[in-house]
Amino acid sequence: MTRLRDCDVPALKPICRAYLAFLEAVESLCVGAEPAVMVAAFERAEQEAKRWPFLLRHVMPHAVLALVVAGQDGPARLTLRRAHRLMDAFPAPWVTAVLRRVEGTLLSAGGQWSEGRHLLESATATFDLAKDRCDATLVRYLLASFAEAYDEPGSREELEKAREALSGIGLSPPKSMGLGMARLREKRAQQPEHRRGRAAASVEALVVPLQRLSVRGALPTLILRELVSIAQSFFPERGVRLDELDSTGAPRELLGGTAPPSSTAIELGDGAGRTFRLSVSGDGTSADRALLSVLGTVASLSLEAATLRGYDERRASVTSDERLPELPGFLAASPAMRKLRAELGRLVGSNATVIITGESGVGKEVVARAIHDLSDRSGKAYVAFNCATVPRELFEGQLFGYRRGAFTGATSDHPGVIRAAAGGTLFLDEIGELPLDIQPKLLRFLENGEVFPLGERRPLRVDVRVLAATHRNLAELVRTGKFREDLYYRLQVVPIFVAPLRERREDIPVLARHFLRELTRHGEPPVLAPDALAKLSAHHWPGNVRELRNVIERAMAFSPTPSVLRAEHLRID
Repeated sequence: MTRLRDCDVPALKPICRAYLAFLEAVESLCVGAEPAVMVAAFERAEQEAKRWPFLLRHVMPHAVLALVVAGQDGPARLTLRRAHRLMDAFPAPWVTAVLRRVEGTLLSAGGQWSEGRHLLESATATFDLAKDRCDATLVRYLLASFAEAYDEPGSREELEKAREALSGIGLSPPKSMGLGMARLREKRAQQPEHRRGRAAASVEALVVPLQRLSVRGALPTLILRELVSIAQSFFPERGVRLDELDSTGAPRELLGGTAPPSSTAIELGDGAGRTFRLSVSGDGTSADRALLSVLGTVASLSLEAATLRGYDERRASVTSDERLPELPGFLAASPAMRKLRAELGRLVGSNATVIITGESGVGKEVVARAIHDLSDRSGKAYVAFNCATVPRELFEGQLFGYRRGAFTGATSDHPGVIRAAAGGTLFLDEIGELPLDIQPKLLRFLENGEVFPLGERRPLRVDVRVLAATHRNLAELVRTGKFREDLYYRLQVVPIFVAPLRERREDIPVLARHFLRELTRHGEPPVLAPDALAKLSAHHWPGNVRELRNVIERAMAFSPTPSVLRAEHLRID
């Protein structure tokens, strides 16, 4: 952590700070710090990591564990749901296993031991598959600890074995785990024990195998190996074999042993033309065939998802800026903005709600305008509405409209910005400032496309695509009760993050020259001297693109305008 703390490379400082915050938070969890300290550490870690989804997907599962240890089950479940949504956008098998370990811990600590155990066993199987001995051993210790807390027969012996295995690889149980188990025992001492029937137990036997087959981000070869491994676990004394069938139906062995002389078999496909046959030796019962059918169906869906994901990634990799239409004002020289521009290109034809986040001044409205210009609504209205500039008492009328006479001062009909954007796009800037009592009405419009203007007797249908933006942490607003959770998730259909200017310094010269051309009314724009470019590139830009434009405009405001703009002409606060 010392190297992260001492990082002096300007471009790397933000991500080093984010990793440092994450490691410090994990350390507080391992040493069993005070619950409030742990929760605060992970809140800081999440705030620091929000710009990097690949880091955030590691932070959030551990934040759930901290909340569980702190006894904050409600916030833990909310954070878990947010982590699942992040994983939908950035899938990875190992992180999915971590998330299942965390969710299993949350359920087990909350009294749902049966469901939690299945998730923990599923996580263990994935860690074993990834040859991650440390995590697999830790989860086995966690399983044994919960079994002992739930007074299962033989659990103390299993816990001792798990403790020895953990010690054998040089690890000791996290102190926070002991705190959580102590809290669980206290809770169980006050609750009656519940037992499950045979039907539930038989269904539960399928939970872990099906989860193993549906690990997000898994490659087709991994899915096929898991299918055979699961079949072998269900039929341990019978031969299992997986073949790929060619166009004539002739088999080619992929996995398993020799072809059984008589067998129960099912066929499955990957959605892209490949067909497989899973065979189990011996004449199976109807229950055997039903079990193989369920496994084959889930495996087929997972294979199809993996195939489509691979196709989408290949298609994305060949997307080039030249294939995208010109977007006035949208300048992309840095890798971050070029990637964002490619993402916007893949939104062509979509009418999905988009939430654009980022610091103030990064250009969220430019992104919103680009989304509109790329859509099939580009020829229709584009209406921008800033939620932070409207007085509370006028908000509902401005957004949804009103009829004449609906209230004192309503001397004429007003359509409201939603109906003003009919057929086109409505951009709701600073959505985090939306009054709490207006939020359910906006949610209703987003869900059914209906508005209820003041003074109207019935709702009116309006076809509008909604784009929203904010510089605030909406998840934190949800946690503190200042923003509705249902509206938060309804807006998160397509989340887009615009990086701050200090993290995409390649854009600074391009933007500066663009502003020089834009602000030059007559003749040729000034040329940026090397020392001016160096001064611009060295600045931290807390105000982002808006601040850069102000600096250029300030330099151009003094007469006479120089033909070459040097460092001494730039007045940077």
